[in-house]
Amino acid sequence: MHNGRCAKVLAFQMHLPPAVIVAAVIALGFAAQWLAWRLKLPAILFLLSLGLLLGPGVGWVNPDQLLGDLLLPLVSLGVAIILFEGSLTLRLAEITGHHRMIRNLTTWGVALNWVVLATGARFVADLSWPLAFLIGAILAVTGPTVISPLLRSVRPSKRVGNALRWEGIVVDPIGAILAVLVFEFMLSGTGTRPVQVLAEMLLSGIVLGGVGALALDQLIRRRWVPDYLLNYATLATLLAVFAGSDAVVHESGLLAVTVMGIVLANRKDLDIEQILHFKEHLATVLISVLFILLAARIDLWLLQKTWLACLGFLLFTQFIARPLMVLLCRVGTTFSWRETAFLAWIAPRGIVAAAVSALFALKLEQVGYLGAEKLVPLTFSIILGTVLIQSATAAPLARWLGVAEPRQRGILLVGSNRFSRELGRILKKEGVPLLVLDPDWNSVREARMADLPAFYGDPTDHRTERLLDLSGLGLLLALSHRSDLNALACLRYEPEFPGARRFFLPFSTLAPGEGPPIERHMLARRWLGDKYGLSELEALIEQGYRMRSTKMTDAFGFSQFKQMYPEAVTLMALDAEGRTRLFDSAHPPATQSGWVLVSLTPPIPVVVTPKADDEVAGEQPESA
Repeated sequence: MHNGRCAKVLAFQMHLPPAVIVAAVIALGFAAQWLAWRLKLPAILFLLSLGLLLGPGVGWVNPDQLLGDLLLPLVSLGVAIILFEGSLTLRLAEITGHHRMIRNLTTWGVALNWVVLATGARFVADLSWPLAFLIGAILAVTGPTVISPLLRSVRPSKRVGNALRWEGIVVDPIGAILAVLVFEFMLSGTGTRPVQVLAEMLLSGIVLGGVGALALDQLIRRRWVPDYLLNYATLATLLAVFAGSDAVVHESGLLAVTVMGIVLANRKDLDIEQILHFKEHLATVLISVLFILLAARIDLWLLQKTWLACLGFLLFTQFIARPLMVLLCRVGTTFSWRETAFLAWIAPRGIVAAAVSALFALKLEQVGYLGAEKLVPLTFSIILGTVLIQSATAAPLARWLGVAEPRQRGILLVGSNRFSRELGRILKKEGVPLLVLDPDWNSVREARMADLPAFYGDPTDHRTERLLDLSGLGLLLALSHRSDLNALACLRYEPEFPGARRFFLPFSTLAPGEGPPIERHMLARRWLGDKYGLSELEALIEQGYRMRSTKMTDAFGFSQFKQMYPEAVTLMALDAEGRTRLFDSAHPPATQSGWVLVSLTPPIPVVVTPKADDEVAGEQPESA
């Protein structure tokens, strides 16, 4: 069967040049990433499924025939870049900056999970102890690339969501380091001096990784290279450290690049945002191509042979290993049993597990390690199984346990400027949850000085996707001075804010149909219709207009408010249940008793006919 598959693949590939096959794999990788974005599911699910279909499924792609001797070096370099990108997100201060459950999950909980998974791999999957400890280390991680889409779809409570999010962020590089160390110990144990060889690997990886990080640190601080060459210099330094460490001590390169990323992430006052953006984009391409090719290498005969072990190990991982680890990590915390039960169910594996397992399997097979061929099927079955099971059950489980957000009342304000900060101040006063998002640090600082919760980041990069907490937020207002940023935010967060939950405010008023093309294709509504733009509203604030919240009553309704403030700009209303109702051309101003009207009003109200005191009791002007 195996020989027949190879002959079928070879016959098919003889009719297609390698360049065509590589181009097709890249295009299919993009299609898988796009489909994952549209469906709000982890991309790894579609990438691995596509590889299994093209390889052992229909037999159209054989990476060994396609790349030959280049396969192992290309996979090694790709995994090195992925590990470096992941380690750039590990800031040691983040481990101690959260509640005890997060600290437990990201410290001794990792070691406990590793031991439990290794035990299951030994007795359920019938692996040798060295291979069992290796796969236990590989599967001890829950990556942010699979956790983030799941959390945004489920919207659990803030405390539960933060625990899962930060576990994925912190454990990803820690698990990679643990897996690299176990792998290096396995190889060193085949010689006569295992302890010495392992010590040499550790010394080479730590020293060369640290030297590479400090060298890149100086390149950035002293501006020895221009900005347009910085990413090139980073990639060259990364690959040089990887190859150099491997040349000094065999198989120490992965540890070196991981150490290099962690050192850079924890250097004070070092701006690595540009590097992070470049590595995120490069890693996305590498992940898309590598995982299709690596999944295509799995032998159909081996899958049939190991399916029972894969199923048993998946059930052990889902129903024994994860719940046991979470239950022990709960000791000494304030997490309820409902919150603990949800944490115990959610632990999808992701990019690092798939990449590291495939690379280590290739290397172990080269040295003839017995049983190494089982590593990839077992790991991929855990990845696909946990993603499928948990994506399908997380939302109903969260609702049944009562840990899902009951209602998203909050607002995400994109852009920190005079108008958005004044609006945020009023919304916060009225108890509306909100978050200000801006890629400019000075703007974020001004929002924080105004005592508003603000996040520094670009809506489109992976760092923001990993760290941005959208818990409780159900409305997006794009209020930046930059039309491109408003458009990108509306497009990027379309899955999180569906339907009529995305609004933008143009910089200036324009006649209908005459706006820039970027605004006409934002898949969002234009706030306030064609009456006002951001520049006009900020000009009113400069003239003395004030943001005001006014409680509507039976005696003082919207008509009385307009009599008092005929020049006021009515922006939105908060209904009796706290929901936000924006005013635009499709929804003109309208309120009911008990609602709160938010508006920009002139400094001096118009004098009207005096009314009885109880008739104006509903007016609650904002104090200066």
